Amino acid sequence: MSADQERPVKAGLVIGTLHEYQRRQDRSAEREKVRNGLDGLIHQAVCERRVDLIAEEAGDKESVHAQLKADEAKTAAFDVLFAETMVVDKPQDTIARLIADASDVRYVDIRPLGANPLSEDADNATIAKRDEEMLAILLGPLASATSVLVICGKRHQDGLARHLERRGLRVERQTFPENPQREK
Repeated sequence: MSADQERPVKAGLVIGTLHEYQRRQDRSAEREKVRNGLDGLIHQAVCERRVDLIAEEAGDKESVHAQLKADEAKTAAFDVLFAETMVVDKPQDTIARLIADASDVRYVDIRPLGANPLSEDADNATIAKRDEEMLAILLGPLASATSVLVICGKRHQDGLARHLERRGLRVERQTFPENPQREK
């Protein structure tokens, strides 16, 4: 057997999305449609690609929920106008986390401590630094994986994919939904 046959082929799919689609964090019917699509895409990838590791820029659910509630409190006067986007009462796991747990697939949260993915002022240098930090978290679990699914903010998709390609993975990129637009 050659050395190439002994080493498992490593493949990856990097999905770039908006963070508000990663968990069922509000009551928005429009966002819920997108989340259902993301749920289907993740299930499909896990089955068809035989994913054995899901890596996600997520953050722990309690911290994310607290940040969302704090942001919501700043606009409390407008609650009647934005009732469906109000944050749900309890912290929510991400869709990918729930699928990983139900499918017996390893899961790793690659969001660096202290990173705020909702920050609009992150420049390219900050994004590149976070890409490197996420990769550093991912490298350990990645060593024993053969097929990885990475879910991250759209701004990190290309950087993380390039880092994985440099490490010999065959990587595909997908943006979900196709043209994500942050709500103003």
